[in-house]
Amino acid sequence: MDFGTRRRFSREVQQAIVKRLQQEPWFTGTSNYDLARRLHLTPMGTQAHEWFQAHQQISPSLASSQRAALAAWLEEYPDQLGIALTDCITMDAFLRDFGPEFAERYQGLRHDSGDPVEWGEKAIAHYQKLGIDPLSKVLVFSDNLDLTKAVDLYRHFSSRVNLSFGIGTRLTCDIPQLSRSIS
Repeated sequence: MDFGTRRRFSREVQQAIVKRLQQEPWFTGTSNYDLARRLHLTPMGTQAHEWFQAHQQISPSLASSQRAALAAWLEEYPDQLGIALTDCITMDAFLRDFGPEFAERYQGLRHDSGDPVEWGEKAIAHYQKLGIDPLSKVLVFSDNLDLTKAVDLYRHFSSRVNLSFGIGTRLTCDIPQLSRSIS
């Protein structure tokens, strides 16, 4: 899926890329709601880091802020946008708070920092420990992805869990000449 709005080269470039990707059977949608509306695509996305950061400030206890954020999200979006972001503190801290009720209700988890293979293995092991079939869940990888990394992750995990890939910068602003001139 296209996650390229935040770091895109331009609106026009992102639209051209997404229009081209629409022709591919594996393309699932975009996180840009305006593009989704105009191109008749499924809008897709996950929680933002700011969601958890805000709950760290407004929760009565920092220790319970992540659980409060997860619960509030489900109240607001009970049947959609069910992918939980795991890296606002650490994956280990997230998994301590992501008990059976959350694990059942959320559709899956999103990787956005750290080693993706280590993260994915922890996610699968956590689901198994809770008695949840990982093949009933989805892992979304979105950290500094390009197509090669996505294929490598697919090969590693595809037989054990459902997968999705949110590619941003490398999709909508992969302009080597521009990168060299900025460096």
